[in-house]
Amino acid sequence: MGDPAHPFDTPDQDALNVAAMYTRQPLSTLGRAGMDFIPGGWTMAHAIGRPKPWEKNLVWQALRGRRPSSADRQYYSNIAAPIALYSRFGIARRRAGLLIAAALGRYLGS
Repeated sequence: MGDPAHPFDTPDQDALNVAAMYTRQPLSTLGRAGMDFIPGGWTMAHAIGRPKPWEKNLVWQALRGRRPSSADRQYYSNIAAPIALYSRFGIARRRAGLLIAAALGRYLGS
């Protein structure tokens, strides 16, 4: 690993897609709506590209005209349970940032 010429240099969605294409095992596929790639998604909002929700400063993004995505919202709705990812203060601070970013996004976002 670590060699970009290696077909599975980085274990990610692409590697999963290749494995899914060649397996003979039955798969449960949800399609684009299942990962919220199209409006009306219902299972899991997939955070595509970078920055990921846990890497973003949502308020700064909102000031630059980028609203919180559904993946951002779902991430922040699950940071306290079943496993707390941050301290109580960290959770409150991040959720407050989401609320502020959502409010700013209504006025500044596209």
